[in-house]
Amino acid sequence: MATVADKKMQSLFIVAGEDSADQLGCAIVSALPKGVRSFGLGGGRMREAGFEGLKLDKNKNKNKESNPLAIIGIGDSLTAWPRLNRLADTMIQTILAEKPDAVLTIDSKGFALRFAQRLRAAMKQSQWQAPLIHLVAPSVWAWGSWRAASFAKSFDRVLCLFPFEPRYFAGKYGGGADYVGHPLFARRLLTKSHARKQLGIADDGLVLVLLPGSRKKEVDTLLVDMLDATSRLLGMHSNLTIVLPVARSVKSDIIRILAQHKSKLAAVAKTRLLFADSPPGENITWSALAAGDAAIMCSGTVTLECALNGLHGVAVYRPDWLTMVAGRMLNMNRHNVILANVVAGQVVYDLKLRGEVTGKNMSDAIAPILSASPTTRMRASRAMQARIQKAIKAKDTVFGDRCVAAITATIAKRSVS
Repeated sequence: MATVADKKMQSLFIVAGEDSADQLGCAIVSALPKGVRSFGLGGGRMREAGFEGLKLDKNKNKNKESNPLAIIGIGDSLTAWPRLNRLADTMIQTILAEKPDAVLTIDSKGFALRFAQRLRAAMKQSQWQAPLIHLVAPSVWAWGSWRAASFAKSFDRVLCLFPFEPRYFAGKYGGGADYVGHPLFARRLLTKSHARKQLGIADDGLVLVLLPGSRKKEVDTLLVDMLDATSRLLGMHSNLTIVLPVARSVKSDIIRILAQHKSKLAAVAKTRLLFADSPPGENITWSALAAGDAAIMCSGTVTLECALNGLHGVAVYRPDWLTMVAGRMLNMNRHNVILANVVAGQVVYDLKLRGEVTGKNMSDAIAPILSASPTTRMRASRAMQARIQKAIKAKDTVFGDRCVAAITATIAKRSVS
């Protein structure tokens, strides 16, 4: 009987259309055995690691997002569907022609699910099959466990970033799932003193970190109000330093917004921009979080990054109205949207939605944190870190290696079934 060792991977098709997916995909491409071809849809980090990106006609892309799958909410998904449909057609044609050993989709859950369903039908018609694997499980804890059923049916394996997720896809849904950990868990924590020295920030001042997201729409709908909140806080704390780590995907958008509001918002002139991957070899956002005393953050993975660094603050988000309606219909728990809250098992960060996202509401949430004594902030920070680290139960092995092992095992299982 064939074993995992008998079936060696030769090629892997990957779909990673967003900046965060590119980071995860880079870890996987880097961990692939020598000689394994990786190709498909990916970003700059993946290409630097040896990934072969599809040549797409950018002139046909009316959505100017640098990330092809950077879709936010139900409304955006509906308007983007014709473009995504063309993208799916191109990738399915390539897969059927190249016949990789497996197909891996990373995040972009709505698109990934529809793509997998279409690809599976196309493979069946062509009388050729390859396992379909998805990395980054859907947020079933926020939107309802019923979402796990469609993923369990459409994918041969779901790779989960967090230890509490696999149970949603097994059992009654019969899906296969593995906990592979998260690259964040292996990242070395910096001391506040070291991080501030690295960034050239005084030890005795207060630091507020602004995190408006890595997508254009997030930055467009959140950054101005974040700056308004910061202007209010500057009036309370003259020793406040504002830092804004800039994701490469939204660099031009952030610079544009700051220029547009320079004359109106006091915070603009006093905000230090920290550009991604500078200094070389360092993750600038990670350094900023370690240096901070508080943060105003766009809801997303960054909430977990903040919690790992023990950084208190408030989360904000402006979903489109269709997403809000759907959330209410599904009785969505708003605090379960925040990843750090789910991992910690308690409300670590409050979430402000749509009309609640105002400069006053954000400054009101941050003011008590900045006004607390350094000793109080330090104790609260360490308590948060301890709770998060206990909950994640990080694996000793490298994230990329665990993903490659799970993909290889899935290929082997399909080859003997």
